[in-house]
Amino acid sequence: MTPKEKKARAAWIDKIIQLAPVEYRGSNPALRKAAEEVLAGIIEADQPIRPPELVKSNVLPPVMVNKCLIAFVAAKIVQKEMMNGAAFYQLSELAFKDKPQ
Repeated sequence: MTPKEKKARAAWIDKIIQLAPVEYRGSNPALRKAAEEVLAGIIEADQPIRPPELVKSNVLPPVMVNKCLIAFVAAKIVQKEMMNGAAFYQLSELAFKDKPQ
């Protein structure tokens, strides 16, 4: 990924974070960083992803990943789908609205 693409993706993630609950928008820098990492993991997957896969791809504890996912589902940033008893997460149409090309 080129620096220009990284910058565009970071700006896109910042726009998505602005749709999240207030505690993820900057009052707690550690929580915001965790939210950005979870979103980046979902974006990189290009398909629905399970929480254990997000935990593996990040250095975040499972509790933090689950907390972010629950908040994102409530804010309709991420969609949760159940397949064969397992939860899968992907970005919703709301998050794709401002996707960089």
